[in-house]
Amino acid sequence: MNVLAFDTCLNACSVAVGVGIGTAGERVVGRCETMEQGQAERLIPMIGAALRDADLRLADVDHMAVTVGPGSFTGTRICVAAARALQLAQTVPVTTLSSLALIARQSALSGQSVTTPWADDLVTMRSDRICAAVNMRGGAFYAQLFAGDGMTSLSQPMLLNDVQLRDLCGGTPTRVVGIGDLSVVKNNAFNPQLGTNLATLRPNARDAMAFVSRNSVQTYALTPLYLRPPDATPSAAPLLKRRT
Repeated sequence: MNVLAFDTCLNACSVAVGVGIGTAGERVVGRCETMEQGQAERLIPMIGAALRDADLRLADVDHMAVTVGPGSFTGTRICVAAARALQLAQTVPVTTLSSLALIARQSALSGQSVTTPWADDLVTMRSDRICAAVNMRGGAFYAQLFAGDGMTSLSQPMLLNDVQLRDLCGGTPTRVVGIGDLSVVKNNAFNPQLGTNLATLRPNARDAMAFVSRNSVQTYALTPLYLRPPDATPSAAPLLKRRT
């Protein structure tokens, strides 16, 4: 199975092409660029470059895997719109994933020994759960719980405040990873091991390949997964009457 995967939801634009996924000779090529904006201009050229690196054409793709959120409003729309457009040209199954699932999977693959932002030493923590979180600033966090493999979802993606995030991660040893300052979890009295944090992770389309061949993965509709209202809203002021 040849798979095209991509993500633009958060602070990166990533594309991966898997050749022969599910076979002994499978290989994955991909590109990932860190960016806060500009994904709309980069995504399609990156898809073309990744397909060339894999020596494939779009017609050779058997399956797509895309993230649908949560993330920035613009980034999430770009990813979904691109997937819909490509489906018009190439009718193939699509696995839809949360952006947080790719972060959790990357964390699981990285091992359990990491340096925390609030300690100079290397901390080794055994945990049965991973919480992938993104600091959206203003006291708001996107978060989702996963089993230790970084693939089995234990919750839906959620929008939480700092207290809710601490409560979500308490009680059971939980590895908290993601984007931005997540140190609000470090003082959780219910879980003294809590706080192992990779705050520089970002979704990478390469990690989507593992989900494609798994039947029990949590998927979503191919629509943007928005968890909060937009920052900009239409004006409530009455419209001016048009002159005739």
